[in-house]
Amino acid sequence: MYVADIKFLTPENLSQVLEINSQILNPWSDDIIEDDLNNNSIDEVSYIGAFATTLEAPLLGYAVLGCEHGVKKCGVLMALIVHRDYFRMGIGTQLIFAVSDCAEYLRYKRIKLRVRKSNFAAIALYEKFSFRKESIISGYYSNGEDAFVMSSRVYIPFDDGSSVSFDGEKFTIHRQPNDINAVDQRDINAPCKAELAWNNRWNELVRSLENAWKKQKHLRKLQDRKKIYSQ
Repeated sequence: MYVADIKFLTPENLSQVLEINSQILNPWSDDIIEDDLNNNSIDEVSYIGAFATTLEAPLLGYAVLGCEHGVKKCGVLMALIVHRDYFRMGIGTQLIFAVSDCAEYLRYKRIKLRVRKSNFAAIALYEKFSFRKESIISGYYSNGEDAFVMSSRVYIPFDDGSSVSFDGEKFTIHRQPNDINAVDQRDINAPCKAELAWNNRWNELVRSLENAWKKQKHLRKLQDRKKIYSQ
């Protein structure tokens, strides 16, 4: 894997973004991308780039994270594009990690996306990161191809940075990042608040996460139906 330099994109990166955007089947409008880079804050739309670590530092790929209107604390992976010259180098994987970090900073509890049914490589990558297929939107793309709607897990966060998540199939405890100021290793290995909560009141956490998942899945189905009927 080539380890890229991950940064937020700025208007200075516009020409490189447009070059990569032009390589996909249905490129975005140049005006939309330019407006996003010039006017939006990361709370609205985040353009995250993977750069080479060479002196020229070309852009290897980028991801766009937005928010789902009308759904609280839900992020949307709007685009994930890798330059055709840098396929199979782990760039997409690194961008998903960066998107997840950005979503956590923005306090999103879930991330959703839409992907072509024929894009098997992208679907496999997303599934590796716990994205699950939820529904199909018929004729979503301009050529009539259907889209899978996929989404990642929901979280219950704790104030020490740990969390418990549910992806529709399994529950996972996420420890907080290691504290570099910890007095000794025992501080780092001490149970996090997510672990303590799971041990002491797991029934409550399971019910809460399952109910949140079911509610969000129901809302997503309603929204997808509205979009289909409005076409």
